[in-house]
Amino acid sequence: QLSGDWYEVARAPDVDNTQCPKYELPSTPDADNYIDIKLEYVSGSSGDAESESGRFPWDDDTKNGIFSWSIGGISKLPVTFKVVDADSTSYVFLCGYMGIAPVPLFKILTRQRELSDAQKTNVQQRFNDFGQTATLVWVEQNEEKCNSAMRATGGSLLLLLVVAVLLRR
Repeated sequence: QLSGDWYEVARAPDVDNTQCPKYELPSTPDADNYIDIKLEYVSGSSGDAESESGRFPWDDDTKNGIFSWSIGGISKLPVTFKVVDADSTSYVFLCGYMGIAPVPLFKILTRQRELSDAQKTNVQQRFNDFGQTATLVWVEQNEEKCNSAMRATGGSLLLLLVVAVLLRR
């Protein structure tokens, strides 16, 4: 059972400019037989907290850990990720590809926001066991930094709400 919160702690290659990515997976499909995967992260360029969600049909692909969607603005690029190894209590290894990318994309998710050096060594070894020679790039998951960025966005929203209420009076 992979439901619950997962933190992206490593990736290869480093093609993503996000920090503190946290995925929330539902335990069951909704009434329409879809699952909604939620993602919260801090933008590496602006430092702002952001959120996105993806809606996937609960079909054979999704049941077997294959998730496909399109990214980008006008010219959509197809992206597919597959769960290649998982232990529902501690880690998920995802291997992905884009039609134009010459190398596979890897993401490693764990239940823990931050890993010890020993845990990072174990994750790197498991990654190498897949025949990968690249060094994983460790994703910013410092709890204090991640939580303060999320709180700052919440505080900004609250401030905007208060200003809007005051202006209506």
